[in-house]
Amino acid sequence: ITSKSLAPWILWCLWKSRNKFVFEGSSGSPEDTLSMALNLAREWESKREDETTQRADKKSTEHSYWKEKKEMVRLRETEVVPRLCIVFLLLLTSVLIGLDSQTKEIAYMHKKVTFRYLFALEVELYIDVVVAVYNMVQLGLGWYGVAQKTSNSKWLSYILDQTAVYVVFSGASAAAQHSLLVVTGSRELQWMKWCYKFTRFCFQIGSAIILNYIAVVLMVILSFLSAFNLFRLYSPKRYFQFKSS
Repeated sequence: ITSKSLAPWILWCLWKSRNKFVFEGSSGSPEDTLSMALNLAREWESKREDETTQRADKKSTEHSYWKEKKEMVRLRETEVVPRLCIVFLLLLTSVLIGLDSQTKEIAYMHKKVTFRYLFALEVELYIDVVVAVYNMVQLGLGWYGVAQKTSNSKWLSYILDQTAVYVVFSGASAAAQHSLLVVTGSRELQWMKWCYKFTRFCFQIGSAIILNYIAVVLMVILSFLSAFNLFRLYSPKRYFQFKSS
């Protein structure tokens, strides 16, 4: 306690002692007055320090909250670009496969081929549409701030992103393997080499499969972002416990 902070309390105690002497007729010793002034000064200093500490803690908490909020927004914005690219590539792949057809005259007969001649292409088309819709839903939830608020929603997003990668990769690989038989043919199965006759059809299917693999690469990157967004919530020192707990 400094003399500067103690002086007002000494004056206050002197004033109270004077009033007590005038109105009640009782007088205290100078030591009592000084002791009371010291106690009041210490109490005031203690309360002021407590208030300062509380304000500092509140400010630190608010700063941490807004820092966490900004980081969450930044992570959400980081996911927007790959999700938009994935949606575009998957829908473009679906359009290329779904609209691909070619008609040729073979042995005086008009033969038309479409993606439905290859079951793997049909499955790939449906997978791409479903995964594209899923990513659009995730974009919508992120835009309105519904997603990524709780650990449960982050776990769900992480699992679905991982599943989407495996499903799209499997569909694209099956379609590529099936399409390879169309290019090379199979003497054992008596399959002709379609691409000698239906060249444009094969080129369009090949382009769609390449775009699908590019989408898979972006989905792998997105799954890493989802994993980081989820596991950053957990403490690195305590097994499977949140940082805030």
